[in-house]
Amino acid sequence: MSDRAAGTAAVPTEECDLVMKGGITSGIVYPPLILKLKDRYRFRAIGGTSAGAIAAAGAAAAELGRETGGFDELRKMQEVLSQGTFLRDLFQPAPRLAPLMQLALRAMDRRAKGSKGAGFVLWFLWSALRQPWPQWEGKAGTVGLFTGVLLALLFTGLPVASLALAGAEFNPLAALPAFVLLGFVLGRIGAVVGALFELVTRDLPNNQFGMCTGRADGGAAGHGHGPAHAHGASAPPAAVLTDWLHERFTAMAGPALAGRVLTFGDLAKKHVTLRMFTSDLSQYQPYVLPFENHLFVFQEAEFRRFFPADVVEHMKSVASKHPRAKDFKLPAGYFLFPDADDLPVIVATRMSLSFPILLSAIPLYTIAPSKAAYGAPGAVLPVEEGELQRNWFSDGGICSNFPIQFFDGWLPGRPTFGVNLTSMPPEAMDGKGAPLHDSQMSYVGDPTRQEGERTAPVLDPIYLPKPDATPATEWVNLDGNLARFLFSIFTTAQVYRDNDQAMLPSYRERIVQIRLRDDEGGLNLAMSPETIQGVIRKGDRAGETLLNDFNFKVHSWVRFRVLSTQLEAGLMQMRRQLNGPHFQGFPGNLAGTKDLPFEPENFTAWCEQAEERLGQLNAVLGQWENRDPKLFGAEKLPVPEAVLRVGPKV
Repeated sequence: MSDRAAGTAAVPTEECDLVMKGGITSGIVYPPLILKLKDRYRFRAIGGTSAGAIAAAGAAAAELGRETGGFDELRKMQEVLSQGTFLRDLFQPAPRLAPLMQLALRAMDRRAKGSKGAGFVLWFLWSALRQPWPQWEGKAGTVGLFTGVLLALLFTGLPVASLALAGAEFNPLAALPAFVLLGFVLGRIGAVVGALFELVTRDLPNNQFGMCTGRADGGAAGHGHGPAHAHGASAPPAAVLTDWLHERFTAMAGPALAGRVLTFGDLAKKHVTLRMFTSDLSQYQPYVLPFENHLFVFQEAEFRRFFPADVVEHMKSVASKHPRAKDFKLPAGYFLFPDADDLPVIVATRMSLSFPILLSAIPLYTIAPSKAAYGAPGAVLPVEEGELQRNWFSDGGICSNFPIQFFDGWLPGRPTFGVNLTSMPPEAMDGKGAPLHDSQMSYVGDPTRQEGERTAPVLDPIYLPKPDATPATEWVNLDGNLARFLFSIFTTAQVYRDNDQAMLPSYRERIVQIRLRDDEGGLNLAMSPETIQGVIRKGDRAGETLLNDFNFKVHSWVRFRVLSTQLEAGLMQMRRQLNGPHFQGFPGNLAGTKDLPFEPENFTAWCEQAEERLGQLNAVLGQWENRDPKLFGAEKLPVPEAVLRVGPKV
């Protein structure tokens, strides 16, 4: 029975939060998992990065339209993604970058079929030479062509000249075939190298550092596919990523939107929270979307390259509602980036999804600090175009690909499930690097205690650790592979924080691992329908695993043990400092301190209340210390040990 037919009877009484990892095409694993969970849980807070952001937005939109068939639309989205080459065709490159995209797709398909090593390198070089390149359209390609011909002339002419100088009898015309052959080969190589150089140094930056903008014809044309495809009909062959996702989110949200653009405020009205990560490469830092207390500006002409017309028009219309709208007079064509509630969900999703080189980065602007510093209080500050600094926003996974810390609380009242995409362990390979078929692997469940011992690490592609078990970690063989070694340097810097967090008790038992083979997900845009169906089955099984094996009472106990141990240690350290010389009379002893920041208006009265409360806390801690200062941290501590500290809000 569909959700629409079931009506309000399909609404569950339990609630959960959900955080999903990024992974480009790996995101097709999420819809079946969400569809499994939705019958027991109502989604309240949903977060993700990159492809996880797409899934998070889809789950939030479907939850908003739960009573009107939202999850039916999510199921249709899953079905369309598994058909033919639909997934690959969503990524349409700019015309001049199409040859680069074609070569990349063929290379990914070749790798998925098992090609590697020297054979793959030789195949790739041969493919690059055979690939039609726009070399005659660029100066670098033309220069490369003539450079190759000149080198061929040099390599054939020098031997001929040497023979002539030595007085040897030699017919120069005999060298003509060698010159023609060498000239063709070196000329072709030079032209290809020149064309690639021009594509990488000119065309990619001009296309905002990506082969695909996410829209048709590099974003230069097309504003969606119209209402005929808004409610479940398969999208036409010309479907492109951003427009299609915008239509799908609108269809899932249902009639509640009444033709409007889906925003974070629409979700908030139904008590659904949505959060995503993006990376500001110009400021070397991540941001959480929607922005809170961050001021950015967008340019209308640029955004029309990335988003459908109705989305851009909405963003323009709400710019005047921004809390800082009256503080600045921006140049023509520039508008304040929407406040949190007014931000379209598709804009945040696309900003989180901007996988480097594959998808273009999104430009936003900040007002130069030197300019803003001269603004008079209460006055409108005129801003010239040259006083705006362009910031490039790329994939959120660059900084945090699995933000499991989203929606975290000391003692949560509902589970926050995590979905971590990992690689298959070496035990799941046949010894020659090829993955075993599902039917060849042992589905034995998680390691458990059995008479004081544990079973061997599991081969199951779906893995939910126990809170007191040692989780199986990823391992990549780097022996003799320089490219993989260099890539692992970046990957380690990218994910070590997320991995450390996910290993902790009170986290790991709520994070289901979905182990993917090398030919599943990731950058494999050209996956076969059979491979896609295999990934979808894994998502379905992961949802079942969370439903059947997760125990919220056990999780609450583990969470309490982790918190109480660290809280006890922190409070005892605080008591020692409160009774030390530095904090005697604190904070009242700070009265009269020059340039004291964050000082309340009535400082004396505030300090009196603060001292009273600190005294009460110190007295309670004294009673605690006199009885048993290490009740919570005395025995059978959760390992590895966690820390309780102040960190940035995410």
